[in-house]
Amino acid sequence: MEILKKVIGQGKNKRLRDAVSKICLHCESEFLVTVSAVKKGEGKFCSRSCGAYYNNKNRKKVSLECQLCGNPFESTRPDAKYCSPSCKRHQKAKKSKEYQKNPENHVYHLSGKIRKKYGRLPCMVKDCDCNWDTSFLETHEIVCDIHHIKKRSEGGDDSLSNLIATCPNSHRLLDRGLITTDRIINIEEYIRRNSPHILEEFFQTQV
Repeated sequence: MEILKKVIGQGKNKRLRDAVSKICLHCESEFLVTVSAVKKGEGKFCSRSCGAYYNNKNRKKVSLECQLCGNPFESTRPDAKYCSPSCKRHQKAKKSKEYQKNPENHVYHLSGKIRKKYGRLPCMVKDCDCNWDTSFLETHEIVCDIHHIKKRSEGGDDSLSNLIATCPNSHRLLDRGLITTDRIINIEEYIRRNSPHILEEFFQTQV
């Protein structure tokens, strides 16, 4: 058996190792494999894909039923669920449509809960000049962002006194500390000034 040299590694880690020529059991192409790999019983295939193809040929097929169309099919994978890629795509689309139809899935974290309870709150940054008032939000069917005055990572909570509604631009400025606290009004204070009965309801049932 002729001993050859094979380059192992890349860049600075390149090194030569003793190797021999072998024939791939799947594609029957010639390739080099290190002597140490041969001693371990490896070096039978030129690539991982060839090894997978060769080994899958020897796997026994099991009878299964497609979860979408109900047609029987055979597969070497006992956990296979669909008889074809088409059935798999259709099932994924079906689940997506069912998810989209459920309105509860569109309540996004805190902002969705607040909008559901108090409606579309306007931007609460003084002199923002964004014009994101209630009428503008209703017309365009959008909502303001919800900003934590004291970050949750710093011990802040989700109480209305620690939250303000803000337009996206002001939200980014607040996150960077470029808007001072004297220019903002929290949601609790806004509700107290505009709708006292809503604030009373809040204290009875927390968001």
